[in-house]
Amino acid sequence: MLKADFHAHTKEDKDEGNNICYSAKELIEHYAKLGYDVVVITNHDNVFYNKKIADFAKKKGILLIPGVEATIEKRHVLVLNTRKVPKSFKELEKIKGKSNVVIVPHAFYPRYKCFSVKKILKHKDLFDGFEYSHFYCGKYSNILNNKMIGLVKKLKKPVIGTSDAHILDQIGHTYTLIDSEKDTESVISAIKKNKLKLISRPIPYSVLLKVLARMLYVKFLKLKQKVYKSK
Repeated sequence: MLKADFHAHTKEDKDEGNNICYSAKELIEHYAKLGYDVVVITNHDNVFYNKKIADFAKKKGILLIPGVEATIEKRHVLVLNTRKVPKSFKELEKIKGKSNVVIVPHAFYPRYKCFSVKKILKHKDLFDGFEYSHFYCGKYSNILNNKMIGLVKKLKKPVIGTSDAHILDQIGHTYTLIDSEKDTESVISAIKKNKLKLISRPIPYSVLLKVLARMLYVKFLKLKQKVYKSK
């Protein structure tokens, strides 16, 4: 079984990179220390992937797969194994195929550009799986993941654990084990066939506070930027 994380961000992210303190190389080194086998860097609306970073990951024992967290109709969509960034559902339909995976991230989480049930059902044939969010502190705070699980059972889609890392402390609490060979084609195929095992435990309150503090800081900077532009 391969230990994998399919959703992580780095300072190369064009949208939030200024507020992330680690580079892609530093992220990969951190994953290697935690025993990960497969990683996808999914920066917002840009694919950060090249031979140099892929070779670096390989030397660390990690298969790096290109990916992106695309914004489509003000909603986030994870696309794994792509070099293109879809900007509409029509574009997503064109690039979707056997070689990539489309995942709904942080379903139903407010302020996370998430899909409604109605929107999910409308485009359900486009989605290969749904993300199990790491962002909960206990069973009573996990109501949104539970809501997602209820919908996924009806749609018969895979559930995929990720970190959605913007700080390194988010990594290692929720991830996916894949029954697959360690190559991109095999990993993508295993996800589609649901040869997965979800591993998840609540994040500590200390990590929750760090994530919330970062979110507030980002919100403050964006508000400050709006005020500056309006002058």
